[in-house]
Amino acid sequence: MLVYKNTKGQALILTTIFMLLILASSSALVSWSTQNSNISHYLDRKIITKEIAKAGIEKALFCLNGDATVADDCGGLYGQDYTGETNVNFGNGVFLTTITNIDLKTKQIESTGYYPDVSNPKAQTTIHTQLEINSDEVHFNFGAQVGDGGLTMGNNAGVMGNVYSNGDIVGSGGNNISYDVWSAGTSSLISNVEVGGDAHADIIDDCDIVGDAYYNTISGSTVEGTEYSPYPNPELLDFPISNEQIEEWKTEASEGGEINGNFIQTGGETVELGPKKIIGNLTLENSSTLILTGGLHVTGNISLLSGASIRLDESYGERSGFIIADGIVYIQNNGTITGADENSFIMLISLASEGGNFDSVIELKNNAEGAVLFAPNGLIYLHNGVHVTEIIGYAIHLSNTAVLEYDFGLMNTNFSSGPGGGWAMKKGTWQEIK
Repeated sequence: MLVYKNTKGQALILTTIFMLLILASSSALVSWSTQNSNISHYLDRKIITKEIAKAGIEKALFCLNGDATVADDCGGLYGQDYTGETNVNFGNGVFLTTITNIDLKTKQIESTGYYPDVSNPKAQTTIHTQLEINSDEVHFNFGAQVGDGGLTMGNNAGVMGNVYSNGDIVGSGGNNISYDVWSAGTSSLISNVEVGGDAHADIIDDCDIVGDAYYNTISGSTVEGTEYSPYPNPELLDFPISNEQIEEWKTEASEGGEINGNFIQTGGETVELGPKKIIGNLTLENSSTLILTGGLHVTGNISLLSGASIRLDESYGERSGFIIADGIVYIQNNGTITGADENSFIMLISLASEGGNFDSVIELKNNAEGAVLFAPNGLIYLHNGVHVTEIIGYAIHLSNTAVLEYDFGLMNTNFSSGPGGGWAMKKGTWQEIK
């Protein structure tokens, strides 16, 4: 018996199944392509919004560091008054920035970039970063650095550190410099000075050298180490702070505003001050306290009376601050100067060349362990029993038993002017949060 197969029907079934498979595959392919296209568009928009957010950070820096000439470009505000902006158009989107104060020297910026707008964003990115006041790093490599006027020491006065002088170093008896000494050019190291390290001078006379001695002429001295003679004289050395740096600090102080006339702080009260330019004298009466929140430039004299103190605001952290006087600086008994912590200092600068007691421009009658004293044009005079951290001057006189105790933390010191300085991004704080 013959059996006939319906081959046409089977072919139709197979064709239908094949077409269904093609349609299903095509549908999956279209869906996959659409999803990839959407992902691609989303990633493109995220890149765009990230760049928009970064633009917001850059503009905030521009406005914070700007002056009145940028006000129109910064929503009417600039400098310390600038707190951010909203709906600022940039490229294919907009950004919104918000600035908050963390402390006197640190701010946080939050910048969000939107595409295409804030009300109906298809993508957005937010960036956080912190800003800090720029600091100027100054290198103090010597316990005392002296200009052509030289270093004079009364009985039993000493330096716990090293000394570099462009002029003569002259002792009186019982004087000790615990580390190395350089007396540059044709200057001398003379009269009853014991040097705990090496000594470098054109002439060494009546001194005791524990280390090596480098000289051209020696007499009445003992050298425990090796003697090198003849030997080239040490080079004359510039001060670590330039006139240009001081002028920059003056400008930064004045950007905080001016006080016309003498500033006299009543005894017993505590006042925060800085950055400021004082057109007149600065006087701190007995037992008053000045908290330094920014650099000061005083066009007259500075006086700290008995028990008065100056200290850095705690927000300085490890940074250091400055006070510049065009006139003389006078610190009475029990006047104190302190940094914000053990690694920060206050630099007191006198630009005068003469005028005070003993014709000094900085006169100190009591301890100032958190102070750096700088007088590039005149004499620094330290009274009996005084302890200081660092002195730099055209000439220095240490009275009987006065001691300079160098702090090695001064080698690389960051001086910050406070809010009057320039803002910069703080390393390690950049964060993209969404």
